[in-house]
Amino acid sequence: NAEPTATLKKSHPQQGYATYALKVLLPKNLDTKSLALFSPEVSTAALWQVYSEGGKRELGQIVQGTPGKSADTVIPIWNSLSTPLASNTENSLTILLHISAYRTRGGGIVTPPTLGLKEVIAENTALKFLLNVAIFSILFITAIYHLIIFIQRPKDKASFFFACFCASVSGRQWLTSRM
Repeated sequence: NAEPTATLKKSHPQQGYATYALKVLLPKNLDTKSLALFSPEVSTAALWQVYSEGGKRELGQIVQGTPGKSADTVIPIWNSLSTPLASNTENSLTILLHISAYRTRGGGIVTPPTLGLKEVIAENTALKFLLNVAIFSILFITAIYHLIIFIQRPKDKASFFFACFCASVSGRQWLTSRM
C-alpha cells in the first residue's frame, strides 16, 4: 500500500492539482500480468497510470473522473476501481497519480491504493460487496420486522422509531456502498 498524501498534507495546499510518482521494485521473474492495481473511492478527480521501467509503455490505467488545472476543468467521480496490469517482466514499475481537488474540503486521497495479485484483489472486492449486501439486508429486514410489530401494536412507538432508524441506516448503506 502507498499513501502519497500522508506526509504532504501539512505543507501543501488543500486545493489544487498535483502529480505523484511511486517507483515499485518487483521481485525478479515476476510477470506483472498477474498483478492488479486497486484504488478505493476518492472524493476528487484522479487518474492512475502504471508504466513499465523507465516509462517505456503503459501497463494499466484507472480513471476516477477528469483531473484538471482549474475548477472549471475538473470532473470528480466517487467510485472504486481496479485494473489488471499488462505483461511485463522488468524489475520495477512506476505508478503515476494525477489528482486535482477543487470541490472538496480536503485535498488528496484518504485511503491508499493496493497493488497485488489479481485474484486477491478480485476476492477482496467481492468480499467487500457481500459484506455491504449483508449489512444492508440485516438492517432492512430488521426495519420491516419492527414496522410489522408497530402495525400490530400501534401504542409501541419504540418499534416505529427503531424501524425508521434501521430503514435510514440501510438506505445510507445502500447509497454509500455503491451496491
